Amino acid sequence: MDVRLAFNGKAGKLNERVFKKLKAICQPVIAGQDNTRKGNARTLVSQGDVPLYDTRLVIRTVEKPWAGDLSDEEIENDLEQRILHYAIVPQVAYYRNEQTVSFVSPYFRWGSLEEVIQKEAAKTSENTTEKPAVEITENATQKPQNLGWKEKLRVLYQICCAIAYLHEPPNCDRKPVSHGNISMKSILLDERKNARLLYFAPTSDKGGVGEEQFQEDKNKDVQAFKDIAYEVFKHGRKKIASDIQKSVTMEEIKTTLMSLLRQSDIKWWTASSNMNTTKIKCDICCVNKPEMFYKKLQHDQSCVTKIQMCVGCLWNWRYNPVKCHSCDQGKIQSPVGDSWGAILIAGTDDKHDVTQHFEDDIGKMKDTLITEATLMGVWNNVFTVKTSTTTHSEQLEKAFSNIDTPEINTLVLVYSGHHGEEGFRIDSDLLTDDALENKINGLKHVKKVILFLDCCFPKKLNLGDKTVLQFNAVKREQKASSGRTGSQFINEIVDALTKSWKCGCCQNSPIIRHFDLQEYLSRHANSDSTEPSHQTYTAGEIDVILTFRAVDSGWLTALEKSLESDPIQELKKELVKLYKTTSTVSIRLDIDEALEKIYEEPKLTFKRNGKDEEDHISELNNIFLSKDGKIVNTVFVVGEPGSGKSSLCKKIIHDWCKTEEGNFGQSGTEWHDISSQFEFVFFLSLREAKNECKIKNMILKNVIDRMGLGQESVVQDILLGDILKSNSCLLLLDGLDEWQHPEQCNWNERIPHVDTSWENCTILITTRPYKLAELKIGNSQIDNHVMLRGVTYPMKLVEKIVSRLNEFNDTKTPLDPLKCIQGIQDENLWHFSECPIVLAHIVWLWYKRKLSANMKHSDLYGTLLKERWLEYCGKSSSSSRSKFNDVISALSKIAFKKYFADDDINTIVFEIDEEDKTTFESQKAASLESGILSCFNVPGDHPQYHFLHKTFQEYLAALFISEQIAESCLHIKHIYEHHRRESGLSLSQIFLFLCGLSTKAAEDLSKTMNELFTHFCDKECYSEEDSYKLQDMILQGQIELDKDDDSGGKLCLQHMNLGRFYRLKGNKATILEQYMTKNQSSIVSLYIGGPSTVIASPLASRRDRMVLDLENCKDLKFFHLCYTGFKDVIGLNLSNLVECGLEFKTRQQAPNLTSTFYNSDINCLKNLRKFKLSNLTDLSWLHEGSEQEECLDLRRLENLQHLTELELGGLSTSDVVHLQLMTLHKLSVGFLKLNPAQQLMATLSAHGTCQNEREGLFSHLKHVCLENVRMPEEQFIRLLQSCIHVDAESSTCELVTCFVEPDENVEQLQAVFEQQVTPSNCATSIQLVRVDITAKALIRLVDIVTRCGHPVKCELHSLKLRSNQAVEQPNIPIVVPQPISADYTSELNFFNIQMSTEQICQIVGIISHLNHSVTLRIHACSEILNENNYLMNQMVPPQYASLTCAKYINVQGMDISENTFWYIVSSVIQFGLDCGLFRCTVLPNGVPHADKLHFLQVGNPHLPAHTAKIRLNIVSIPQDVVQCLACLAVESEHLVECKLNTCEIPFLSDDRPLKEKMDDYASLMIQEFVKVDPTAKLPERFNADQTWDIRFKATPKIK
Repeated sequence: MDVRLAFNGKAGKLNERVFKKLKAICQPVIAGQDNTRKGNARTLVSQGDVPLYDTRLVIRTVEKPWAGDLSDEEIENDLEQRILHYAIVPQVAYYRNEQTVSFVSPYFRWGSLEEVIQKEAAKTSENTTEKPAVEITENATQKPQNLGWKEKLRVLYQICCAIAYLHEPPNCDRKPVSHGNISMKSILLDERKNARLLYFAPTSDKGGVGEEQFQEDKNKDVQAFKDIAYEVFKHGRKKIASDIQKSVTMEEIKTTLMSLLRQSDIKWWTASSNMNTTKIKCDICCVNKPEMFYKKLQHDQSCVTKIQMCVGCLWNWRYNPVKCHSCDQGKIQSPVGDSWGAILIAGTDDKHDVTQHFEDDIGKMKDTLITEATLMGVWNNVFTVKTSTTTHSEQLEKAFSNIDTPEINTLVLVYSGHHGEEGFRIDSDLLTDDALENKINGLKHVKKVILFLDCCFPKKLNLGDKTVLQFNAVKREQKASSGRTGSQFINEIVDALTKSWKCGCCQNSPIIRHFDLQEYLSRHANSDSTEPSHQTYTAGEIDVILTFRAVDSGWLTALEKSLESDPIQELKKELVKLYKTTSTVSIRLDIDEALEKIYEEPKLTFKRNGKDEEDHISELNNIFLSKDGKIVNTVFVVGEPGSGKSSLCKKIIHDWCKTEEGNFGQSGTEWHDISSQFEFVFFLSLREAKNECKIKNMILKNVIDRMGLGQESVVQDILLGDILKSNSCLLLLDGLDEWQHPEQCNWNERIPHVDTSWENCTILITTRPYKLAELKIGNSQIDNHVMLRGVTYPMKLVEKIVSRLNEFNDTKTPLDPLKCIQGIQDENLWHFSECPIVLAHIVWLWYKRKLSANMKHSDLYGTLLKERWLEYCGKSSSSSRSKFNDVISALSKIAFKKYFADDDINTIVFEIDEEDKTTFESQKAASLESGILSCFNVPGDHPQYHFLHKTFQEYLAALFISEQIAESCLHIKHIYEHHRRESGLSLSQIFLFLCGLSTKAAEDLSKTMNELFTHFCDKECYSEEDSYKLQDMILQGQIELDKDDDSGGKLCLQHMNLGRFYRLKGNKATILEQYMTKNQSSIVSLYIGGPSTVIASPLASRRDRMVLDLENCKDLKFFHLCYTGFKDVIGLNLSNLVECGLEFKTRQQAPNLTSTFYNSDINCLKNLRKFKLSNLTDLSWLHEGSEQEECLDLRRLENLQHLTELELGGLSTSDVVHLQLMTLHKLSVGFLKLNPAQQLMATLSAHGTCQNEREGLFSHLKHVCLENVRMPEEQFIRLLQSCIHVDAESSTCELVTCFVEPDENVEQLQAVFEQQVTPSNCATSIQLVRVDITAKALIRLVDIVTRCGHPVKCELHSLKLRSNQAVEQPNIPIVVPQPISADYTSELNFFNIQMSTEQICQIVGIISHLNHSVTLRIHACSEILNENNYLMNQMVPPQYASLTCAKYINVQGMDISENTFWYIVSSVIQFGLDCGLFRCTVLPNGVPHADKLHFLQVGNPHLPAHTAKIRLNIVSIPQDVVQCLACLAVESEHLVECKLNTCEIPFLSDDRPLKEKMDDYASLMIQEFVKVDPTAKLPERFNADQTWDIRFKATPKIK
């Protein structure tokens, strides 16, 4: 079996395909092997041993390590020529693109020296203080351990040797270099505690810079090493560090350390203790197996542990001479090429062309074998003897004279020419055999001779005691032959020693020994008349070595094949195969079309804060990205039936498969942005995932099991778990509305469950809108809420479908797509263009000339089913057209029965019940082959069926209802009341179909739907949005009914919503007015919103149109009057009210309404749950009989046991009393003017302070809103504490136009926090609007919000800040334990507030210290400038701040001082934050450059390296600030990415002044520096000639 080296002496170049496969089996890590924080994936570690290398590997990605304009060839050469040394981390392969290089090296499990020292420091700290231990991040398998002082000394010696090797290499081709980034982070330890130094590229090299600069760079390395020595020994044996400090050069330090090692009898290197069981690896590259001849190589006599080395590390000995780790010998001589010399002799002939052949032969040997670096590699001492101006004899004498030196111990001699009994013919003379023997024997330093004699009748040379490897072209009695291509023997030698042996009988190994070549030549000689011969004399293992074998160019192919055999890659391949067989669109257009053939760009928009954004999402990739460009975790795509949700999923799958096919070397090579983000895409049709709620189990059952991998289920489970945990995965869950959460699961979350350890996974869920509302999924659970409304260009979709139909049917006269579009529009069916699946079927019907004008939904679907049936009948001789009605009848019964089954898990995907099987079996073939029904098999389960699309099932169910009206409606009502958790909105499509099928059925179902909505509101709560949706459904149904002129049907509408009257289109407004006029007695809920009274004119009093008359609305249960123009209400029946909201636009006495309350017993409101009163001037009926006239007494509401929400606005009283008598969940109190409301505040702050004592009012209260309340700071703090620590999933505190008075007696925050008990699962919202507050209280608020232990969203609008006496930086209690492993996000939003520079810096400083994720937004605020320089004295970097969380700062619409800008930027760089400035102006104020750098200089040196991102969009910024920003980034020890988009740089019209200065920074990479398009829309104040797009990165100092 051939032996293939994984490493061939130079770093192997990986192509993109192989690199991606290598990355796929790796996962991100923190520290140890990395200088970056988790999440930015700059360092990956393989999950196990990588095939071919047979060890674990690390991929480290850095910015391009070269500077200046180099050619690709120069760059490749620099990357290949890695410095090899036993104490330098070997870079065995690399991959590069335009911006970065990814280096591949072996994985050293012990991590960095920094981690070990930090752990020791933490242990020392534990013994002396109560501070928590330093956070030490783990490597993939093992935490760092302690080092004894002897081990530390050995580590320092090893690293010292590495640095000395860089500074002063042994005599070789390589220039001395400086490192420039030496620190404890860059020193890695293996499992035997040997050290290796991370090194990617030199800071400078000798000759590349001036001698003075190079010496300065070396001195920096020396000082960095001294600093490490001090850190290592500062807690013990300080004399060692002191001795090292006295040395000046690395050689002096090395001598000092060597002496210390010898004095303490410390070995210089720790070898493996168990050679029999441990994988033996080369001590240099750590991937190849060592060659056993290493034991025979000559070392210093004192060497006790010879370095184990492989051929790969010896190949490049001219660039990387081998140093031994256990002796100080200058270098270890390579057994091939090193100290070798060569003499090549060309014989002569009377014919010039024959002589030329001889010379060509020796030239071929010289160029392709002898001087080739990776073969024999003879360096300088190569001498050629051939025809020239001097005689052969003279040349020969000179050659032997030059070889006869102590530096040469091996001679390679090649002769090609004539030979006979007289000897070798050279020129006119003969060189006898004896003469040649004498010349060679006269070389007293040469111990080994390799002879290639290409001549006739060769003799064995007698060379005494020298080692001899003699190869002859022929035997002693034979003549040699030559042809047009030269000597047959020379050609065979060259081929044998420079090419891989392709036969099966001879082994390819890294070393060719004499007997290897002999065997090969004897078996594969090309001549039948002659055969090569050999004579050898060898005395040892080294003697037999002839040459190294040529570098194996097949290693990359071998690596790729071995990676493909990896189970992860195998799974990916099978996944692509599976998707390719199922990735077709679900609509049948005569044939099943592949997805890409008829896919059209979807119409997508984001929905943020409950509102749709106007701009369409132009790139599909953007649905996975947050505003700041990061990949989000959760995406919900919401769309109505048939809008293209499933097609969107399949498009994503299709693109991913195309990309992966390219990676597998197949034909697909197009790169797709979406698929490039994810290593794996798992698609789950939730309709097929019944009885499962855990996504992992869904994938195993519905994806992995279908592949048939042949692995045990346990193995599949483990493999899938590793992939989901370690790889970037996209989980596509299609059809949440077609899935129900299993009842047996006890989890509260009603969507498929994601494991919290899947940090790199993104989940995309598609659903209909009603499902999202039913599950009450909050905005906090959705990163991106995407609305899908069909396709962007429906006309293009029509064109594609018609074209495909023309191709399939091979139409001689192709039909015109434009005529199709016109035809659909003429038939008034173009409104279906919002639903792609319906539009596609309409196109199909047009193609078949089956369209008619004004088709109802039911007519359209009925025609579609019939046409499918007819198509099936045309292809099947066994089917009859007369069976259509039988098939539809059977399917409609199944559709209804399954859609409205008790078990909602089996509604969309189902099994056929035993009682239906007999009927179904006779219709089964026709149902399946016509495409109306589909079937699939889940392993281990019965056949599962589903309809062509959910809308087809809904049509068939409606068809069944139209024939069984009464029974069906009763059944539906029973199912929804007892087995569903929603209000009936999901019936919309069935209801719409029914309106076209049967007037009587539609009327009955509309009544049922209204009753279901009432039942749901009684059970849960009234929803204004859902009431509008129900109303819209009924109105749309009425329009469908009215398409039949003689229908005369009137639907039931008991829930009226007049708050969105303006959104009603077409006839809907008119129909709604008719309902209000005729159906007042049946109204159950009424919502009237907006300033106009016109919308509710049918309900206005005839006497006074500004008075609302509800006299006929006797059954009204839910009534909300929201800030309309009405001034009074008459006829309100209080006895049925469940919710009542009376909110007038202006203050009203409303005498009729007041009289109604006065004249009614308060107990008539016994069913009331929500009560809102606002702008009523007379509330005396509410506190009738109270002794406190100036207060609103709520004792009369005490008996309303169901009342949970109370909102009182526009109160003219000064206080509210007796709140504690009620069990409220929500309380809102607003006064007309500022009041202390002492009794109200006393009630709110009496219970549940820091100790979470939830008693009385606060045992239920979750939402508090106060307006116009004056409160002391102590009460303010306690109110916040009570809100934040409510034992509920969420809580809210709102303060509007309140006044917080300063209180000097507020308890210290430290004491408060020590008392807190943090709930484990809750989210809190705090809103302050137009609140007058002190700066001190604001900072305390920020501190409380960010350190409470769970997510809090805090919004501060238009605050008025009052200054305290000198507000100092808060004493942030770093020692408070925070659960770093459980990250959460605090959100702070400041809007339209005047803040001082000091306050802004304090807030930024607070969030920088936190150990969890934070988002800080400062929008449209005004900065009050301070003279103090906060860069110098405000910030004290934390000792143990976590960098594994995400912190984002966004400043928008502000003029900020340069002082504030530098403080923010410095914090961002120091702590690895993300920062964005939008539409801002940076005001110059002359901050000294030294002050800008001061922050970084005082930063904690032990913070791990990370990536900081700074984005400036539409910002005006001075030129010197941009330059200093680049400088600040370069001076940091981190990767800093800066983007300036559309930024004005005043007075900079030419890029050269700034760009040239930035180019001077060696580690700065300018990616873009261009002026913006002059036609682009810019702010009016911007000068287009001075507006730029600039992008640059500062390369981290890799250590």
